Amino acid sequence: MAGSRFSSLSLLIFLSFMALTSSYSSLDPKVASRRHREEAVQKAHDALVSAIEWVSASMYLEKDGLHDTQKGMALSDCARLYEDGEETLQRLMGDYELVDAHTWLSAAMTAHSTCMEGLRQVNASAPASARNVRTLLQKALALHAPPAADLKDDGE
Repeated sequence: MAGSRFSSLSLLIFLSFMALTSSYSSLDPKVASRRHREEAVQKAHDALVSAIEWVSASMYLEKDGLHDTQKGMALSDCARLYEDGEETLQRLMGDYELVDAHTWLSAAMTAHSTCMEGLRQVNASAPASARNVRTLLQKALALHAPPAADLKDDGE
């Protein structure tokens, strides 16, 4: 009999705990997810701004020797791509749909990858801070992944 009382009491405590934690977790994920998404976008945006500053500084420091060189063209492409990516990330500073965010983050990642590939092709390197943009964009992209149901074809 004592064993069944202990089991009943344990079960009651367990169920109370589960009810309490599930009510908190039903509130927290949306708030936490939104906050995590905002932080991830802000970090990616900051890294992209740093990359823009690096490209601008590189172009300025070598301005006389960059005209019509492959490195100059690659840096010029990076400047344009990063500015476009920065504009795209600015859209994520307000209200948006996850599907739109996924598209915009993918576009920013493509812009960064194109820049890195262009630099690689002319044997130019970027500082670690510029290379880190990819990692930060990937994290933001993962946090903005639309639910699996949104990715299915309409025909399914």
